[in-house]
Amino acid sequence: MIHVGGSIGQGLKEVVVFKNITQPDLWAGYNLKAFLAQRGIQLTGTIRNGVTPEKAELVAESESKPIEQMVADMNKFSNNYVAEMLTKNLGAVKKTKGATLADGVLVINEHMQSLGVPADQYNLESPSGLSRQNKLSSFAMWKVLQHLRNDFRVQPEFLTSLPIAGVDGTLKKRMKNSPAERWVRAKTGFLTGVVSLAGYAGLEDGRVVTFSFVYNGSTDETKIRAFFDNLLIYLVK
Repeated sequence: MIHVGGSIGQGLKEVVVFKNITQPDLWAGYNLKAFLAQRGIQLTGTIRNGVTPEKAELVAESESKPIEQMVADMNKFSNNYVAEMLTKNLGAVKKTKGATLADGVLVINEHMQSLGVPADQYNLESPSGLSRQNKLSSFAMWKVLQHLRNDFRVQPEFLTSLPIAGVDGTLKKRMKNSPAERWVRAKTGFLTGVVSLAGYAGLEDGRVVTFSFVYNGSTDETKIRAFFDNLLIYLVK
């Protein structure tokens, strides 16, 4: 049981605090122990991380979802954990053993360079986007989205992964019953004092517009979201 105490001034706004899982290996171990306990299986000893022995034998394996479904799980509901695990997998492309999150972030930064995004337009340190050391200009985001839009090898799957205005994911309740409903597919972004929305807006004449909105400031984030939505509603009319 968790007891929380303190005081808060009347009329103060809600403050959201994001926390990273700094030790996902131990986090997974403690959760496994808790799940087993719920089913009557008690584990003794402590949870600790370790190294797989060289002579370990594979007992069983389970195939994951296809990559496009994992990306959809990540984008539809802003799943930070999936983002970090996929980034670690990128690191494993270059390092067969001991790949870390930092190795995966290096691959992402190399990809940004290959797209020709100016170095002063971004600084990426966390794939989940929870680090305030992450810096990405609206132009840099647009550049990435435009590249994905023009790369037929991944474009259909990526587009399918994005929340649809008024339909699902983090856009389920936004732009509903408006001209933009179903015409916008985009990814939301939020930290305290930062609101963003980036993706694609379809027009009735068949054109597709790539857009990237980023706001930094202390204004009520609900007003900024409404402003972004109104821009898109105006755009697709």
